[in-house]
Amino acid sequence: MTLEEAVERVRAAVEQHGLLLMQDAKLPSLVAIVATGPIKGSWWSHPQSALMFDVLQVIHEETLVVKLLSGKRTFVHSRLWPAVCAIAESNEPWQLDGLPTDAREVLDRVRVEGSIRSDHIELPATNRKLAAIADELEKRLLVHATDEHTERGHHARALQTWAHWRAQAKLSARSLPTVESARELIETATARYSAPEPIQRLLPWLKVSPPKRRR
Repeated sequence: MTLEEAVERVRAAVEQHGLLLMQDAKLPSLVAIVATGPIKGSWWSHPQSALMFDVLQVIHEETLVVKLLSGKRTFVHSRLWPAVCAIAESNEPWQLDGLPTDAREVLDRVRVEGSIRSDHIELPATNRKLAAIADELEKRLLVHATDEHTERGHHARALQTWAHWRAQAKLSARSLPTVESARELIETATARYSAPEPIQRLLPWLKVSPPKRRR
């Protein structure tokens, strides 16, 4: 499979589902598309890992990448960006309840700066590494994060508020749906993508505290 063929197949999957995992043992994913089937273990050891990486670079630039489904890297089609932002910016209990002090301190710093690189964050008094704190904030959709290389060639994470990301994506706050509508959009897309896997196992707000439905 050529790079062009692999990219088109992954693009088609993102277009069809609206959501696509980077890797999963059961559900459709970028890795499974390139490997022509699910793989176990790290995709870095797969014979097609170089092609997977090249496809990842292309798709990463075309989609919103967020730790959404099962807390794993998920590619989101542009039609669902407003819904993701509405949910991420809601500051609901499932996002904030039980958030450790160190994560709250890092979140406060991100909110003050709008966007800040991990190597510029002074780590609060904690036994946890900043990578673990950032990962928790990402999975609660409290920040958006991207990988960057520093001036010295080191690896760093750029943490930003969703309002900052929206400005870059040219999405206004007025374009966002209500939180209730946003959840319905994401839950419907997830149900179609993951069937017959229950979406309660995949979406963070359903795992923690399922929202009440109006009758």
